[in-house]
Amino acid sequence: MCKEFEEFYKAKEAEFRAKMLEEFNASKVKGSWEPVGGDYYVDVDGSVDKCDSSDACKAFGHERATYKLAEKAAAKMRVFNRALTFVDEACGGYDHDPKKDNYKVSYCTDYLEYFADVECEEIYRSIGTIYMPKEVAEELAKKLNSGEVVL
Repeated sequence: MCKEFEEFYKAKEAEFRAKMLEEFNASKVKGSWEPVGGDYYVDVDGSVDKCDSSDACKAFGHERATYKLAEKAAAKMRVFNRALTFVDEACGGYDHDPKKDNYKVSYCTDYLEYFADVECEEIYRSIGTIYMPKEVAEELAKKLNSGEVVL
């Protein structure tokens, strides 16, 4: 049973890597910056492993030069991915409207609590920020403050 699962897992992993490489090559723009990659890989479960570098993993941003950098990246990826999942689930797969969904969740270091925060101008957007409707931002902030949601 274990050997069958291992073979199945390896086949699925190879299929995933091939798909990632295909998407990477399709989206590659000549002369554009691409990640260098490295010796350590952040796996889908957040673990860090030694790796043989691949174009697909490099392009998706999973590889880092050192174990320490990969660990830091894994922690940040977890927070981002879990927050994005919360928003996707709370919104039921809606299409994001940047003209009105300009709320985010911020953390106040003075009061040590999360709060719904509005981005005043729809023409400005921060890299890596997850924007959402006001109601979702308020719900996420409330659940983060109560400990119901942990990112």
